[in-house]
Amino acid sequence: ELHGTWPWPRSRLAKLVTQIASPQPAAFAMDMLLAHADQRSASALARQLAQETGRQDIQNLADTLPDADTALASNLARMSSVVGFVLDPEKPGRISSVPLLMRDNAVVQPLWGGAGAIGPHTAFLNAISGMGMIGLPGDEDGTVRRVPLFVNAGGDIAPGLALEAVRVWQKASTYIVDGKMPSVLIGD
Repeated sequence: ELHGTWPWPRSRLAKLVTQIASPQPAAFAMDMLLAHADQRSASALARQLAQETGRQDIQNLADTLPDADTALASNLARMSSVVGFVLDPEKPGRISSVPLLMRDNAVVQPLWGGAGAIGPHTAFLNAISGMGMIGLPGDEDGTVRRVPLFVNAGGDIAPGLALEAVRVWQKASTYIVDGKMPSVLIGD
């Protein structure tokens, strides 16, 4: 079934996430960057029109119209959800990250990284259980041959999306990098 051009409206994403949340999955990961507020919902369009015209009545109307970001955040909060962040190669920017504990002389090899990170819009921060990096580094020919477990986000070690989804599923509070038997331990 066709659903129109990409990117889909956040209202459509909110409906899809509602359907996914219904059977209460152990964890849900959304391989998308939701960095900015929705600009296409009825409330957002009315706010833009109110700002352009200076009309308070339209601003009052905007406050009564459906807000797709609020709906999406509410649906993400109904389950253990992970959304994406990306590395920013130039600008410092931080995201909240889960602690990484090192034991038995563990060594973390140099990580793919950026000066900072761009995470989800603030409307989603209280609704989600975690964030994982969604970009993939290509080799010199542009082919992606590896997926990073961790990245360097402005000096902070942060997980990839798949790893963070496992942590959320396991309800683990931290990652453990074990040097004795080189491995990453997550929950059970």
